[in-house]
Amino acid sequence: MTSLTTPHPVVAAPRAMEGLGRLGLSARQAEVALLLAEGMTEEAAADRLCLSPHTVHDHAKAIYRLLGVHSRVELAGRIFRILAETP
Repeated sequence: MTSLTTPHPVVAAPRAMEGLGRLGLSARQAEVALLLAEGMTEEAAADRLCLSPHTVHDHAKAIYRLLGVHSRVELAGRIFRILAETP
């Protein structure tokens, strides 16, 4: 039985990860981007991925820069648009 507090990796379809990778995101950045786009806080994403909140914050800054977004809402819109366009 798995505990609800046990961290789990983000499971995304390989095509989704490819779509995000084509934008220049690393696999870890793609995981962080997906969690943030789903509304998870940086602290919660850090717990989920077994990373420090500082590391997730650094990933978030890089993701925003790479995707040219300035808010969590813009990030979510961009991520979900990319996923919808990925065959």
